[in-house]
Amino acid sequence: MALLDGGMLTRQKSWLKAEPPAIIVATVASLCQMVEKRAFSLGSIKILVIDEVDFIFGSSKQVNSLRKILNSYTAASSRQTIFASASIPQHNRFVHDCVQHKWTKSDVVHVHVNPVQPMPSHLRHTYVICSKKERLHVLLSLLERDAPKSVIIFVAQQSEKSKRAGNPPSSTLVVEFLRAEYKGTLEVLVLEEDMNFNARATSFTEVKGKGFL
Repeated sequence: MALLDGGMLTRQKSWLKAEPPAIIVATVASLCQMVEKRAFSLGSIKILVIDEVDFIFGSSKQVNSLRKILNSYTAASSRQTIFASASIPQHNRFVHDCVQHKWTKSDVVHVHVNPVQPMPSHLRHTYVICSKKERLHVLLSLLERDAPKSVIIFVAQQSEKSKRAGNPPSSTLVVEFLRAEYKGTLEVLVLEEDMNFNARATSFTEVKGKGFL
């Protein structure tokens, strides 16, 4: 099994040559990059599983790579294709598009899975309505009020318009704000998809066994 996660291309190519995998787990972009660099071919692929497919189709950064995998690097007629998602709003329309664009074979089956167990009783879901300018301060007040042992904060991707305007990424704004204003004991760390493998591994090592933001 091989993992292609956006790390060092040279190292991953050497892994693939040393022991050709039967299963590849990859980000869409890394998989395309490896095919384009002729590290391997997807021509003999038997099963293709795309998780969070609605998110990838909605991402301007990833959709072109996904279309290449579905239509150029592999053939729908020679593989089983599985699209997984918890949030495709119009299933019938999506199934129609799958056949129309030849992402899948024509005999598509929609499998709807009901949750077997309800949410654990100790979980509590809340949401806060506030203005864009207030978001970071509201986040800070929640951290101070609830005093959690550890926290994961998900940050939206930066839009192309924001990049052209020269604005820093959302993750940078959040991290800099927390490092300046948060007075608690939790360490503030950042994980981003563009980080190299060593930096990401270091971040994971640092959080083991202690609280973090």
